[in-house]
Amino acid sequence: MSNDTEAMALAVIRLLYEVARGEAMQWHTLHQIDGTEDAIVFALQQGWLLIDGNLAALTDLGCSVAEELGRPLH
Repeated sequence: MSNDTEAMALAVIRLLYEVARGEAMQWHTLHQIDGTEDAIVFALQQGWLLIDGNLAALTDLGCSVAEELGRPLH
C-alpha cells in the first residue's frame, strides 16, 4: 500500500467527517473520484468507514482518526 493511498484514504474520511459534522454512522453519498478506489478499500480495511452501495458512513474509529487530523482540508 503506497503512502499516497493512505493519504487519500485519510482525506476521504476527513471530508466525510466534515459532511457528517463529526457524527459516526451518518450515511452520505460517496461520489467515485478517479484514483480513490484503493483509498476507499484501505479505509474499509482499517475499519474507518462502512460502505453500502454508493453510501458511506464513518465508524467511531473513523471519526476519531479524522478528528485527530485536525483542521479541515479545504
